[in-house]
Amino acid sequence: MTNRTTTFILTALMLIAFQTRSASAQASVATQQVAVQIEEFAVISVDSDISITVNAANAGSQPDRATGSSTWSITTNGRNGKVTASLDSNMPRNMKLWATMEAPDGATSRGRIRMNRRAKTLVRNVSSVNQTGLNVTFEAEAKVNVDPQEVVRTVTYTVTTN
Repeated sequence: MTNRTTTFILTALMLIAFQTRSASAQASVATQQVAVQIEEFAVISVDSDISITVNAANAGSQPDRATGSSTWSITTNGRNGKVTASLDSNMPRNMKLWATMEAPDGATSRGRIRMNRRAKTLVRNVSSVNQTGLNVTFEAEAKVNVDPQEVVRTVTYTVTTN
C-alpha cells in the first residue's frame, strides 16, 4: 500500500468513527419544577402630615371647627378588609378630632369618625384593590376654654383583611 492510499483509508476510517460517535451521542435533559406562592398582603401609606389651625369664631359662639387633609394609598390582594386608625394618645380635654377617609373602589367609608387611642374603623369592605390619591380629612374642634397651644398626635393606620 502506498502512503497515499494509507492516508486515504485512515481519513475515511476517522470520518466513519466521527459520524458514528455523533449519531450515537445522547442529549442531556434535566427537568425542574418552579412553585410560586402568592401570599396575602396589604400595604397602606399616607402622603403628608396635616396641620390644622383653629383660629376663628363668631362673637358669642365657640371657635369654628377647622379642617386639614392629605391623600392616602392602598394595595391589597386580601378580601373583606378594613382600614382602622388610632391616635397615640387621646386629645386634651375640650378638644376633639374627627377623621374621614375616602374609600377605594368597591369599599365603603364609615364617614366622619371621632378619633382617640382606640382603633376606629374608617373604611370597610376593602378587597383586591390598588389605588392612590384617596382623600383623608381631619376636622378639629377646640372649646373657648382651651389655652392657645399646639397639640400633635400621631395617627396609626392599619389594614386588616380576612
